[in-house]
Amino acid sequence: MYADKPDLVRRIREAMAAEQHDAAFYAMLVDMAPAEDKDIIKHIREDEFKHYKMFSDMYTYLTGSYINVPEPDVSPPKNYKEGLASAIMGETSAVEEYRIILIEAPFWYMKDWLYIIVTDEQKHADRYNMLYSRA
Repeated sequence: MYADKPDLVRRIREAMAAEQHDAAFYAMLVDMAPAEDKDIIKHIREDEFKHYKMFSDMYTYLTGSYINVPEPDVSPPKNYKEGLASAIMGETSAVEEYRIILIEAPFWYMKDWLYIIVTDEQKHADRYNMLYSRA
């Protein structure tokens, strides 16, 4: 459908894979987390599923086809604090990448969704920083 935007479509497909990866990684992090941190990480993980669905809908609209990104092979962190550090870096990297998608998005509703996703990712990085500081 939008063959003139192959870079945007590629970035969205990569974002879907990143969201799948993060959800799987955060499931491992929940298992390592102290009781008081588990709900925070579970909420972040739920957001990653929501983001995947939003990116999937964008992909389908732009290409006219549906893809399902398979579950990634994710290695667990060595320890909880290392996992939090990795999560912080992943969330901040996502903000940078998703801002590019936001700029390239051709429709206002996609821009709205991307604004939600970017601000969620920023909040996630803030929450992981807080958890890291007390770990």
